[in-house]
Amino acid sequence: MKPDNDAYYRSILASYPLPPVLRIEERDSGMNNTTRYAVLEDGSVRVLRIYENHREEAKLATEHELLLRLTQEDLPFLVPCPLYTEQGSTWTTAPDGKLASLFPLLPGKRPAADRHTLSYAYGRVVGQLTQAMEQLTLDVEPSYPPYDELLSVDTNEAAGSARRLYEQDAALSAFAGEADYLLAILDRLSSQAESIRRLNRQWIHGDFSHANALVSEDAVTSVLDFEFATRDLRAMELAVCLAEQLSAPGGLQRAVIEELLDGYRSVRALQPEELRLLPELLQLRKLDVFLHFLNRYQTGLDPVQVLQDQTSKSARVCRFLDEQADWIRRL
Repeated sequence: MKPDNDAYYRSILASYPLPPVLRIEERDSGMNNTTRYAVLEDGSVRVLRIYENHREEAKLATEHELLLRLTQEDLPFLVPCPLYTEQGSTWTTAPDGKLASLFPLLPGKRPAADRHTLSYAYGRVVGQLTQAMEQLTLDVEPSYPPYDELLSVDTNEAAGSARRLYEQDAALSAFAGEADYLLAILDRLSSQAESIRRLNRQWIHGDFSHANALVSEDAVTSVLDFEFATRDLRAMELAVCLAEQLSAPGGLQRAVIEELLDGYRSVRALQPEELRLLPELLQLRKLDVFLHFLNRYQTGLDPVQVLQDQTSKSARVCRFLDEQADWIRRL
């Protein structure tokens, strides 16, 4: 059975106790996984998520245990709650071996990436997520490494391999200067690894930004996509969200940083050492994104245009952060 047709999706949905499925729709979907919307006979909608990044059940076990725990918390927003199959599992296997999960449809709409008036609201959500997960203990181990593990790699070997790719690939040669700049930052951050690793750690969402939020008017109603949740530096939750807001169209402005930080601080304090290293953590996020899409291009998952865009975007944000680092530390 070929993927991306009605029968394929219905075969996955057959694992769940559902009313009859009227139709399957393609609406919003992220970059890493496939999402489809099952409209049921009773008028309700279920969200089908098919994992394209991996086929590891241990990763789903971690993600789903975290979600089930968070649904028991008194949060000011909703999170996806995985539904159970007829066999009592929170995931199933598609005909082609991919893993899939089903969720209720959560309220809200995806915000425009350039809607920077939501920066304060995003900061509050980051603070609330951090607070809710601060004392969280799970019976499963993290499936993904923390961001600072990137600083443990042999940077000379990784940088050399990446530079050769940008020099030899005709579609990337025009971006070699930006890639070289990003790789130089990786080397610089690696020299600060000891200070970064001393920051407090806890479970974090790890990928929250406007891309993983649903909103209604000026409020965040739902937080999506906990796939990359892990135990990490606590301040990375803030760094991830802020880095992605800066990456959005029109985002390279001090007001975005101020408002998002104000939102975070309305919920919890940022420790002095977390603030001092915040510019480095923001750059660490952009380097992680850059290397993630570099790997996706090398393994044939993305066309070259995606890597070109991510290289330019990451370099622009990192240059802005170099210029604003001292100002950020004084906030």
